[in-house]
Amino acid sequence: MGHEIQGIHFTSLLRYIHIEETLLVDIGSVFKHLLRHRLILNYFDDCTCFSLL
Repeated sequence: MGHEIQGIHFTSLLRYIHIEETLLVDIGSVFKHLLRHRLILNYFDDCTCFSLL
């Protein structure tokens, strides 16, 4: 049961990601910038939504 519920949630998440495609492209650019400056670990600690992704 737990896996089915998680699968449904994941499908909804993928649908949301597809809708917010352009926004995620911008986020990807931000990630590259943070990685380049080695600040990504600090950012990860402050942002729980990226932990879900």
